[in-house]
Amino acid sequence: MNLAGPQTAIITGAGTGLARATAEKLTAMGYMCAIAGTSRASLENIAAIVATWGGQAVPVEVNVVRSGAIEMRHYSKTSVTCPDIADTPPLRRVGGPEEVANVVSFLLSTEYSYVTGADIAVDGGWTSLVS
Repeated sequence: MNLAGPQTAIITGAGTGLARATAEKLTAMGYMCAIAGTSRASLENIAAIVATWGGQAVPVEVNVVRSGAIEMRHYSKTSVTCPDIADTPPLRRVGGPEEVANVVSFLLSTEYSYVTGADIAVDGGWTSLVS
């Protein structure tokens, strides 16, 4: 495959074998890889491996926001309710889009300066039920 010019690929999930295999393939094709993940050690490990293949990778540590069940009535003509979710502990309700937006806006503000590599669940406590 011929590249039109310098190309950069953003690869997420740097701690996974899939990310490593993707970085290996794209490096062989001439791509520069920006590797995103929440673990600095995994990022540096994959970047070092890419360098041994003769490629270049830039590790980018990111914050991840995972949402749970979110009521989206403002975005559709009908309101879909989730009674089973709404009655399940710990909060016994679905979330609103503004609750996810609040977390994202916090991470984009200057107030987040000491938060890095975080995986934040905005799911009303569901994660705590399965952990």
